[in-house]
Amino acid sequence: MDLPGVRLCTTKLAPFCKVLNALVALPGDRSYHLHTRSLRMEENYQNHPLYARDRAVVDRLLLAVRPTEEDLTNAGRLIPRYNGFPGALDIKADLSKCLQQWRMTREQLNTKCFEIWNSGYRPGAYTEEVTVGSGADSE
Repeated sequence: MDLPGVRLCTTKLAPFCKVLNALVALPGDRSYHLHTRSLRMEENYQNHPLYARDRAVVDRLLLAVRPTEEDLTNAGRLIPRYNGFPGALDIKADLSKCLQQWRMTREQLNTKCFEIWNSGYRPGAYTEEVTVGSGADSE
């Protein structure tokens, strides 16, 4: 299999592998590798307690063609959460797909998230003026 930036896992890299047919970064290495060892045989594989909630968020991120501030900050918080976690391989792979789809690197995402937070963005805060409904009557 010839994929740019991907190499087949060797026994030298095997101790770092925690995946089944998924791309992951090696510790201290910016390249990726493909490993086909069965997850069921992986003794350190764990289920993340926030997996179900995060899976729904990642599914929404995959649909975002042009990411919003919320999309970017969600990706920015989920990538570190699952980085180094021995499990949730589908979430890791899908977050990588999101960055590829948005044509962003991890560094660019971090920079953009920093700018968003410094602009005063807070999750769930509405910046739009309410002009219709009961919220408009409160003035």
